[in-house]
Amino acid sequence: MNAVILIASLAFGSLVSGYSSGAPMSRCDTMVPGHGTASLLPSPFAVVPKQLNGSVEINLQSQSPGVTFKGYFVMGFDEAGNVVGSFSIDANALNCLRIFRSAATHSNPEPKSNVSLMWIPPPAFTGTVTFKSTFVKDYTTYWLKVSSPAINITATEEPTTTISPPPTTSPATTTSQTPISDVYYECGVTKGCFGSPARCVKKKKCSMMTTFTKVDDTQFQIELYADQTSADQYVALAFAERPEMGNDIVIECVNFNSEVKAHKSLNSPRKYNSRQADTDSM
Repeated sequence: MNAVILIASLAFGSLVSGYSSGAPMSRCDTMVPGHGTASLLPSPFAVVPKQLNGSVEINLQSQSPGVTFKGYFVMGFDEAGNVVGSFSIDANALNCLRIFRSAATHSNPEPKSNVSLMWIPPPAFTGTVTFKSTFVKDYTTYWLKVSSPAINITATEEPTTTISPPPTTSPATTTSQTPISDVYYECGVTKGCFGSPARCVKKKKCSMMTTFTKVDDTQFQIELYADQTSADQYVALAFAERPEMGNDIVIECVNFNSEVKAHKSLNSPRKYNSRQADTDSM
C-alpha cells in the first residue's frame, strides 16, 4: 500500500480482570495499570539491557528467588524523555504515541521470572536510551516505571536488524507518517484481512484494508489502513447485523489537521454518526 498513514489498533469485548492479555493502548501515556496500588518498596524486579550489533536485548528479571510478576509494560526513552525505538515482531507490542511497536507488554497472566525482548533503535539514531518497565506482581500490587541502566546507542551504517516500512510514494502534501510493517503479512494465516477494491488482499494492492486478530476469547485486535489521498480524510469500519446500515457500532480512524485519532461512534438510520464517549474498549 502506498503512503499508508491511517492506523488504529483496537480491542473489543469485555476487558478481562487485570488485563491478562496485556496492557491496553489507554495506558501508553502513564504506564499505570488500571488496577492495584504502586508499591513504595524497592522493586524486586529489574530491567537489564544488553547491547548487540544493531539492536538491544532487554531482560525483565526477578531479583529474588520465588518472586514472580504476572504483567509488564516496557518502553525505551531518549535523554529528553521521548519514546523511541521499536520492539521486534515476536513481542506482544503496541503502537504507543503513534510510534510503531514502541511498547511491549505481556500476552498472558502466567507467573514470570524472566522475559527476554529485542528492541531496535530508530534508523541513524545516536544517543542515550533508558528502558522503563511497569511490573505487575498481582492484581493489587505493581512497581511503576522501573528504570534500566542507561546505554549509549551509536548509529551503524548497516544494522543487522531493522524494522522498516515498505517503499512508499510521498504525496504532494506530506504529513508525519508512522512506520508500518508489511500489512499483508500473515493474512489468512494468523489474522483475517479484507479490503477494497475486490480481491486486493491477494494482489497486495488495497486502497483501504482491515485486519483482525483474536487476542483471547473476549477480545479482537482490529487494524485499519488506508492510502493517503488528501490532507484530511478518514477510514471507518462498521459492525452491522444487516446489509443496510443503522444503529451500528463504527470505528473511525480520522486524519485531521495532521493528527490521527481513533473514535467509536454509533451509526444512525438517518445516515449520520454520533460519537460515543466510551473509549475504554479502544
